[in-house]
Amino acid sequence: MKEKIKTCLALCILVVTVPYVVTLAFQGGEVGAETEIIQKALEEQADAQEKSAEQNERESQEESVEQNERESQEESAEQNERESQEESAEQNERESQEESAEQKEAESQEESAEQKESSAQIDSDEKADSNSQKPDTELDVENYLTGILAKQIPLDYQEEAIKAQAVIARTSLTLALETEEKKLPDSMTREEMLKLWGQEGFEKNFQKLEEAAKSTKGEILLYDGKPIQPAFHAVSAGKTRSAKEALQREDEPYLAGADSEMDIPSPDFLKVIFLEQKEFADKIKELCPEVSEENILESVTVSKRDSADYAVQVNIGEKTVTGEEFRNCLNLNSACFYLKEVEGKVRIVTRGLGHGLGLSQYGANELAKEGKSYQEILQYYYKDSSIEKR
Repeated sequence: MKEKIKTCLALCILVVTVPYVVTLAFQGGEVGAETEIIQKALEEQADAQEKSAEQNERESQEESVEQNERESQEESAEQNERESQEESAEQNERESQEESAEQKEAESQEESAEQKESSAQIDSDEKADSNSQKPDTELDVENYLTGILAKQIPLDYQEEAIKAQAVIARTSLTLALETEEKKLPDSMTREEMLKLWGQEGFEKNFQKLEEAAKSTKGEILLYDGKPIQPAFHAVSAGKTRSAKEALQREDEPYLAGADSEMDIPSPDFLKVIFLEQKEFADKIKELCPEVSEENILESVTVSKRDSADYAVQVNIGEKTVTGEEFRNCLNLNSACFYLKEVEGKVRIVTRGLGHGLGLSQYGANELAKEGKSYQEILQYYYKDSSIEKR
């Protein structure tokens, strides 16, 4: 603002003095003291203008320097702030990575510890299972029982049917422990169950097994105060067999046979297979090598059946074998079979699955669906037996 005022005053002086000087020149007058004064004023004005210009330049330079310095400081501050932010971000990232790495390491250690613990538990369980299969009178019956049940019955069966099987399995185990050989029923280890069912299936099924064992804890089947031979099979031929007829045993009256028509809807109730006559003859020769291949069916006849229609005796030429021996030789579902030649082949029709003695598991499951308890199911198939705790 000061520079503008000085410039304005200088212009005013010029406007006032220049016309006067020009007039004097035209008049041809001498330059007097007044002219000298004006000349001096002009010189002073010029000096003032020069000084003002210098001052303006200095001030402009100073302002430029200050501006540059401010900008430099601002840039420096921004640069420092950016660097600080970048360092902070890098630091945070490093810390985050370190924390993540520590977390992963901790999780890995925990997982490793859990796996070791789980492995140790499985090893411990396997050792327990392995030890339990040894002939040891101090066997943990209830623990071993779950493995037997897993081996013996489908776990999608009704709860009461599984409980009935638990009593059967415990009775068989009790009998085995009372013998000198102590040949225990087949069982599954927890590792085998886990492999068979997977983790989710294992937890669900093992809970069923434990509940069945717990609900019937200590209970076994007795006849005349002694543990019975609790025979069982998958599906009957519509009626279970009598031990007296099938095996000529007089000491097992509780295996008297029972109607089991509830087995008929089972997909395993009926099976039909066809064999070439040569294939049939080759199998029969394992039982009777001297039999002729020609008209082979004429050489094989069922000479005796029991009241449940199972073959008890089979004649092959001059040789007689049991129905179970014949069944095993041809790998049939049961000894309730019928042979016939159809279009040059041997047709074999079987009914039921298993030996047909004692409890039918499919029938037991159907009774459970009808609301029967496991005690009622057992007493239905094992006549005059009792259920007691040992």
